[in-house]
Amino acid sequence: TIAQILEIHELGLGVPERSVLRAWAEQNEGQIVKDLRAALGKILIGKLTPDQAAKILGIRFVGQIQKFISDGKVQPPLAASTIKAKGSSLALLDTGQLRSAITFLVDKSLRL
Repeated sequence: TIAQILEIHELGLGVPERSVLRAWAEQNEGQIVKDLRAALGKILIGKLTPDQAAKILGIRFVGQIQKFISDGKVQPPLAASTIKAKGSSLALLDTGQLRSAITFLVDKSLRL
């Protein structure tokens, strides 16, 4: 499945590690924290429900992760032989299937 392919690359299971999720989160940690705090503030003053905030953040973060892939920020760079064979230097972006499969889920069972 696409999730298994992402897991293989994310963890480097038999292939060079090409993190998408962890690398994006590490590079954007400060902005993620700001976004979470802003959402919490809007929840606390009644401008958003928790579900609305979760959906807004989910949509925002998915878009940023997809852009991370499209912008060629996935590391390490591809080998010259791989670039020649596929005709592109963008890692994990041949058909766009993996990128477009990235989504989010608001799991209400995780509420405290």
